[in-house]
Amino acid sequence: MNIRIFIASPSDVQEERNLANEVIDELSWIYGEIFKMSLKCLKWETDVVPDVGEDSQEVINRQIGTYDVFVGVMWKKFGSPTKNSSSGTKEEFERAYSLFIKRRSPKIMFYFGTAGFYPSDEDECNQVKKVLKFKHEVSQKGVLYSEFSEPIDFERKLRKHLSRHILQSLFSDTNDLKFIEVAVDRLSKFEKTPGIISSILYRIGDDRVQEDPDVEDAVCEALVKLGIMKRTGINQMYKIVAQQDPDIQNVLDHLKRRIPLKYFES
Repeated sequence: MNIRIFIASPSDVQEERNLANEVIDELSWIYGEIFKMSLKCLKWETDVVPDVGEDSQEVINRQIGTYDVFVGVMWKKFGSPTKNSSSGTKEEFERAYSLFIKRRSPKIMFYFGTAGFYPSDEDECNQVKKVLKFKHEVSQKGVLYSEFSEPIDFERKLRKHLSRHILQSLFSDTNDLKFIEVAVDRLSKFEKTPGIISSILYRIGDDRVQEDPDVEDAVCEALVKLGIMKRTGINQMYKIVAQQDPDIQNVLDHLKRRIPLKYFES
């Protein structure tokens, strides 16, 4: 599975654009090892070559092509007008939104910066006003956006949201998704310690196990940690546990029925 992620923003959030690239590369490395998939970050500055069109934005739209996730970012700058819209980022959003209405894809995730600043001139004031107006328009279209206070806040939220989207893409069954989230969270915390893993597997195999209230956050952190363990893998941990405690075989069989081992082979 390949997931293409397009980053749309004006020029004042360059740090966030760079962080988005890093997060996507990181998650691609982690999920690539565990789930045999890849993530591709699409940005005009790295994925568009010089060409001729109706205007520069049309060239960008054509060369970027289709993608699975739209990530929009704005702070204090709205951007410059294009032939078809009041800014390039707005045109990119409208294009993604139109596609979503027609075919329920791409997934749209928009982030607005909230850090305070002092406008240096009237143009900056006007830019902020346009951002606030666009923010309202996005909300009116039914888009639930997220806000970030600083770049590191954006990085954390993007990592969490993309991780959840990836899991939902891989496991469409809600019950299996919750089960996998709990399993991955538990396993990731204990690395290669067979005795502890054994007791955790017993708990997971118990139908009465209570799910964590914050399992979404837990699984995102867990999958990041799993990147450190990629050379061991869950399949190998099964073997380690089975050797240490043969009586756990029933639990292992239960897990194998619920979690496709092909996703965890190393």
